[in-house]
Amino acid sequence: MSDPSKLLLLDIFHLTLLMLGFGLLAYALIRRSNPLIRWHEHGNVWTDPYQKIDLLILGIIVASYYMLVRFSAYSETPVDTDLAAGGIVAAIISQMVSMTVLIGGIVFVLAYVRRVDVVELFGLARLRAPKLILWSLIAFAITLPIVIGVNLGWSSLLEYAFGTEPEQQELVTIMRESTSLPIKLLITFSACVFAPISEEVLFRGYFYPTLKRHSERFFAAVVVSMLFAVVHSNTMSVLPLFVLAMSFTIAYELTGCLLVPIAMHALFNTTQVMLMFSPVQNG
Repeated sequence: MSDPSKLLLLDIFHLTLLMLGFGLLAYALIRRSNPLIRWHEHGNVWTDPYQKIDLLILGIIVASYYMLVRFSAYSETPVDTDLAAGGIVAAIISQMVSMTVLIGGIVFVLAYVRRVDVVELFGLARLRAPKLILWSLIAFAITLPIVIGVNLGWSSLLEYAFGTEPEQQELVTIMRESTSLPIKLLITFSACVFAPISEEVLFRGYFYPTLKRHSERFFAAVVVSMLFAVVHSNTMSVLPLFVLAMSFTIAYELTGCLLVPIAMHALFNTTQVMLMFSPVQNG
């Protein structure tokens, strides 16, 4: 029998897909009735290079994530932390390679097919180092206690609803229970360096402006944040991750610099990894 908390996650994914589909349809009808509407030009995130074909690409990527989440929801195979070290390493590296290919393809199309200056598109030179650090630290300091509070409330609600606390993310479980130092180092690199860069380029750098270009920034921020939360395939973290993703998107829109949400993401994941290594968590 499937875990009901995983089925809840799948239902949230269904809700997200409905919002995405009906929302884009509604905005398309509004724009057709009034072609002068330029909602996508509001804010600091540049959307002009993104085209309708990007909606199709976004749909294909989201459909792939949906199949993975659906498989996880109906799978009864527990996390095997005793799996051979080589198998775990291979799985993590495989995920990193596939994400690298995906991000590389997106950047290649933007830079070499559409002839867009990616540095300008992502605002990578928009903030000098002192301002970048200051923005990132302030935004992170504001976001962290909110996410912690949401996490505590959501965990309590799920525990009350299902009688037991839903499972942690698979990598979190492996990180806590594995005795292999190379595996711990690989997961640390993936969480603190690779994931912040790759996920922010995909979700904030590509998904968000694509949806914003064909709707407006509030709708795009909510839908992309929901997608970010559900594709991590963990019910216990879905609401905290939604709040976290919204903070990343707001920071990106306020600054126009993708490095800010990347830095915030890295700070958050690093904090999580440090807590996993702490004696309190391991005791």
